Amino acid sequence: MLNTNADTQASAVGVAMSKDYEVNLIYCFEKKGVLSDPENDDSVIPKLTSELYEMYKANGVIYEGMIPKLDNAFNAIKNGVKQVTICHADELLNAVENGIAGTQVAQ
Repeated sequence: MLNTNADTQASAVGVAMSKDYEVNLIYCFEKKGVLSDPENDDSVIPKLTSELYEMYKANGVIYEGMIPKLDNAFNAIKNGVKQVTICHADELLNAVENGIAGTQVAQ
């Protein structure tokens, strides 16, 4: 049996497609975005840079399942994906139409 990570697969597909298309990758999950306070669902970090990401990891704010999701997001950005958004599925239409929802991952 294979255990695959959907975020890794989405990142790989996004990177491959970015060779021919402008790609915006959207990760939907049960939270509104990446949270600065895991106990407060409204503490969404609107823009997450690699420097902030490293700081939040070092401080234990970002941990466990968010680490592979964000590692894949930053990998996608570094390898040609134009934009990565992490948001709740309820915000998918807003993310697609306006490019504004949840957390935007940036270099």
